[in-house]
Amino acid sequence: MRGTVLILAAFLLVVSVCGGCAKLPAQTPEEGALTFAAADLQDAIPLSFGDLIAVTTNETFPGWAQLWFQKEDKSIVAVYVQYSQRRLALRALSIPRS
Repeated sequence: MRGTVLILAAFLLVVSVCGGCAKLPAQTPEEGALTFAAADLQDAIPLSFGDLIAVTTNETFPGWAQLWFQKEDKSIVAVYVQYSQRRLALRALSIPRS
């Protein structure tokens, strides 16, 4: 009798957990004011980009790294470096701050 009650309780628990699950709607990122701007980055990064605050990589783009700079006005600039070829991308991502 006790075993039957435990099995029934476990079955009810599984049914209630599975029945209460619902797939969340897919969320898409909102478009913002981020812009890629052409920059003269052939052999140096301008001092006007400010202080280097981070370096990141992304396994989706092997051989590339992102250098993140903070300008004096606190806006962020991302510069892309293809370190496997020792070159800078010819554009930079600007992220304004408000």
